[in-house]
Amino acid sequence: MLPLMSNVALRALMCYADLAVKSNRGSKAADSLREPWRRPSEPRHPSPQGRATFHLPGDLLNEMRNTVVALAGPPHRLTMSKLAEVALRRELQRLRNEQSGTRGKAFGQRADEVTRGRPIR
Repeated sequence: MLPLMSNVALRALMCYADLAVKSNRGSKAADSLREPWRRPSEPRHPSPQGRATFHLPGDLLNEMRNTVVALAGPPHRLTMSKLAEVALRRELQRLRNEQSGTRGKAFGQRADEVTRGRPIR
């Protein structure tokens, strides 16, 4: 029979061996988790941020705020800007697809600046 000290040392060694075996350090899954997260559709070098002001219906703005508050935590980490960006990108892509289907080409670069100010009703 082994002395008590050897038994404690043996248990500690076994626990350490179990931890070493169960570690996922170096696995492909663990390595991918350590890489910075990026959506596949996001550009590698994002363009500089711009600023725009929009007037939206109150009920739409309220629903947008409710959604952002509900999805602010992990895994979505949604912000008002991110929700607006994703929605605008999807709608622009839909319009490009619709336009190219009827005329054969998408929208080109604008020649004039966009009209600013309050809309005329």
